[in-house]
Amino acid sequence: MDLKTALGTGLLACCVMANNAVSAPSPDAPASPLIELQRKAQRGDFNAQYELAMKYLNGKGVPPNAAVASKWLRKSVEGGHLGAEYHLGLLYRDGIGVPKDIELALRWLRVAADSGLAEAQTAYDELKHAQIVREFEIVRAKAASGDAAAQYALGRRYVTGQAPLAVNPALALAWLTRAAERQHSDAQYDVGMFYKDSSSVPRDLERAKQWLAKAAAQGHIKAKVALQDIIRSEAGTAAGAGKNKFSETLPAYRAAVSGDINAQYELGLMYLRGDAVLKDYTRGIELLQHAAQQDHIAAQLQLADMYLRGVEMQPDVAAAFEWYLRAARRGDAQAQYMLGNLYRAGSGVQESPAEAHRWYTAAAQQGHLKAKERLADNAR
Repeated sequence: MDLKTALGTGLLACCVMANNAVSAPSPDAPASPLIELQRKAQRGDFNAQYELAMKYLNGKGVPPNAAVASKWLRKSVEGGHLGAEYHLGLLYRDGIGVPKDIELALRWLRVAADSGLAEAQTAYDELKHAQIVREFEIVRAKAASGDAAAQYALGRRYVTGQAPLAVNPALALAWLTRAAERQHSDAQYDVGMFYKDSSSVPRDLERAKQWLAKAAAQGHIKAKVALQDIIRSEAGTAAGAGKNKFSETLPAYRAAVSGDINAQYELGLMYLRGDAVLKDYTRGIELLQHAAQQDHIAAQLQLADMYLRGVEMQPDVAAAFEWYLRAARRGDAQAQYMLGNLYRAGSGVQESPAEAHRWYTAAAQQGHLKAKERLADNAR
């Protein structure tokens, strides 16, 4: 290569380097719109968080990434962004970027709908209807196959007119009777009460007593009380002043005294409510405590709730905590959720986010919706 050529080549290289130096971005140059949006989102701007989420969801300017989109949507809902609540509900509905969870989907769609977002209301109504129909079809199929629990559930749907069904006493009685014939004690009780009190079928106390007696023989406390009520009525027993004296003749009372924890629980509630007996909170709580001490979970929950809210007693959060703990250790999801709340607030026990998370997780794994919501809130 001659000198002239070499000099020309060198000059060209210098020009290229100079041009590159001129076109390179300056450290002081404005950030790109995407980077600026990311900065705003990181600083907590919930509108920017929503906009960034939608970019990742739709793949506009960034590779599509539903998981990242869901992360920014969860942050944006903290600011009450309606679009974020709506789209987060859709993600949970379809299982995109998050595990599919119809209950959480309904929750977020409901929040957005309650704030006035019309499309959220439409999506909520459609999803709720689909859920109801799906659940109904499952129940109906099981009932038709001879499942007593499903037959009872279907009968109760006809009693109450639970969607998608209308009230139909005849079909209610038919399905309840099928369940009762399969020794379902609640169905036997309901069939007995149909013949005892319902205006939709002719009153037939003999048939009522037969079905109530079947349920009572399986330990159904309400059936025992209703059966005794018929017997007392037929015998012309005086009510009113002798109401509590009558309680000592109840099968439930005799069973409670003999140590039947279910009877103790049911009779305890009767005294608290004044159901077939005069109200006596002291006696009711005493019976609940007997049952709770023998690990009757419903009695433990009842006592815990009463201590927590101070129902007919001084509030005692520490006592409530102890009863929730006993029920939670036996696997009750509601008790586990309440323990999570107490640990979270440091109420009745030393505050512990780790323990709160542990109990919320245990409840959520059993499908407890509010526990799932707590975990989702804490994950943001």
